[in-house]
Amino acid sequence: MNLPFHKRIGPVFLISSVLILSSESFHVPPRTYSNAFVYPPAAINPKNTKLTVSLRATVAESETKTTNDGSQRIWYKRADGNWKPRIDIRDLKIGQRLFCTKLRNELLDGKTGPKLFYECGVGQMDSNGKWQVINGMLRLGKAGMKSSVVKKKKSRLKAKADDVSGLIPLYVSRVHLANGKFEVSTEIPDMDKGQREKIPASSLQPGQELIGTVKKVKPYGVFVDVGASRNGLLHISTVAELFGCYVNKEKGLTGECGLERGAKIQVAVQSNVNKRLALDFTQNVKDELAREREREAEAKLQAEKEKEKLNTKVVVEIADVEANMWAQFAAAPGYVEEEDKEVDYDYDYSRYDEERDIEDSLGLDSY
Repeated sequence: MNLPFHKRIGPVFLISSVLILSSESFHVPPRTYSNAFVYPPAAINPKNTKLTVSLRATVAESETKTTNDGSQRIWYKRADGNWKPRIDIRDLKIGQRLFCTKLRNELLDGKTGPKLFYECGVGQMDSNGKWQVINGMLRLGKAGMKSSVVKKKKSRLKAKADDVSGLIPLYVSRVHLANGKFEVSTEIPDMDKGQREKIPASSLQPGQELIGTVKKVKPYGVFVDVGASRNGLLHISTVAELFGCYVNKEKGLTGECGLERGAKIQVAVQSNVNKRLALDFTQNVKDELAREREREAEAKLQAEKEKEKLNTKVVVEIADVEANMWAQFAAAPGYVEEEDKEVDYDYDYSRYDEERDIEDSLGLDSY
């Protein structure tokens, strides 16, 4: 069968077109936004069907602008439509506030807990001089968190975002310059906590003295952060023994003993067994409180002596005044001191008529 040329090459052209399109779908080249080198989040290796979440992705336009001093900076168009300069990750500070936009990438089943990712306007230059966008990671909780709790936390974060632009204020909590990553949180982190590394709690030995911060107040005591991987418990019985009085749960711990949240205290390791870190007050604290009690007891005793001395002086003064008054009364003209009547011990009191005596005193016996 002799077919025309256009009918003979039609199937071949169709098959080659399908092969070309399919081969192109396996490779998605990176896009460049005016010297802003980013990887599109849709680039997937056909041999690996599992999508890996990358902290380097972009959802905003970028361009290079020259500043007044001649240096070039990368600017990006934020979700609210404003152009803002991108921040180098090396310039980030713990507690710095960033306005971020949530990305679609989520890692809710991570080994270290569920995480969300945000575009925060941060990046860095790679070894080739290309600018890379670095997105912030927000931890929703620890591993094993229930899906219902994760959904509630996500809904709360969504409620905090702006209704129009979707921007949400977040704070830098950790910066990892070695691998070019940073983390954000919804609250301002503790500056000291972000700058110091946690020591293993298992390395703490009994008697070791530490400076701690009260983190939680419970009816049975307070949990203290001593810079270790696990908080220690300062039991309420230990507090009551130190102050020598009954401590009424949270009210007594915070009000009478001053162990409110955020208080700095000196503690010593009492025991560290089975991942339970028990704390006690240092000997310096105990000695200082004992000296303070002695001073208070001496001041109280001195006050009682002064009070007793004052009362004795008042009694003496009153007695002297009364004696002087009686002396003046006795020295007055016409004063005759009555003689004491002798008591008749032989009188028969059985014959005493009390009713008649009352009538005589009232003058009723005259009727």
